[in-house]
Amino acid sequence: MVKGFGFALFLMMAVALSSCTYLAVRFGEKPEVALEQVYIKDANFLAATLVFVLDVKNPNRIDLNIDRVDYDIQLDGQSFAKTSIDQKIVLKSESVTKVEVPLPFQYLQLAGGLAKALQGQDVVYVFSGNAKVSGLSVPFTQKGVFNMNSLLGRKADSPSH
Repeated sequence: MVKGFGFALFLMMAVALSSCTYLAVRFGEKPEVALEQVYIKDANFLAATLVFVLDVKNPNRIDLNIDRVDYDIQLDGQSFAKTSIDQKIVLKSESVTKVEVPLPFQYLQLAGGLAKALQGQDVVYVFSGNAKVSGLSVPFTQKGVFNMNSLLGRKADSPSH
């Protein structure tokens, strides 16, 4: 189940990162984001951190310097995770950069925040935040609905490893 939910969160992040209209106007083309890997670190009895490894392609002729990203994820109006990436990320011009996006969570948040999703019901999400890109503050918000059954249905169609 965590794998399916991880994919849903990746989709939210990818859409938020790649849909920054401001970046397209200011720098040219929007960065393209693809999920390479998801892994868990710092797991204990109460909490863990999901880490999304993203391949971010900068199609522009100039580097994009991301100084900081603050983001918040809400599920059905309840805060699920709020954190920051406080390290400089340089998206080299016309190349792909691996970016690790951590998402710390407590297991109790999974039980409460995902109860509807695990029952196959629609879950409303809001992924919002602020990115400091090349010295400019770029706010982003992505809202939508996901359903675990539809995610699992898509996963069932993919080949097994």
